[in-house]
Amino acid sequence: QNNKNKNNSTTTTTKFLEQGLHESDVICARDKFSNKHPGNLRYQALIRAHREAYQASKLNDEKSRLTRTVMSLVAERGGRFVKLNKTTSSWDEISSAAQHDKVSHALRSSTKENHEGGGG
Repeated sequence: QNNKNKNNSTTTTTKFLEQGLHESDVICARDKFSNKHPGNLRYQALIRAHREAYQASKLNDEKSRLTRTVMSLVAERGGRFVKLNKTTSSWDEISSAAQHDKVSHALRSSTKENHEGGGG
């Protein structure tokens, strides 16, 4: 009986979290749910694909261009960078400046750090 209730609770929570969320969205959080979300998985692949060029670049303009490229690729797939608004229980898109900060931080982070759970 307890396992059945626990599973129903988890399913209800997952359905609640998914309301208003698109498959291509990047969830700005550090938890199991966001790590497994398809948009976050694609986002991490984009970061891996652009990280080496970003870290090798000596020019801030080039680093900024690479950051904007990742942001554009997310948007082209219909994705948004979103954060759960706990007051309204809705997914709110974060500002362009916050998106830029998130992407550039992920591109700066070492691959070892990301494999160990950091870099979200």
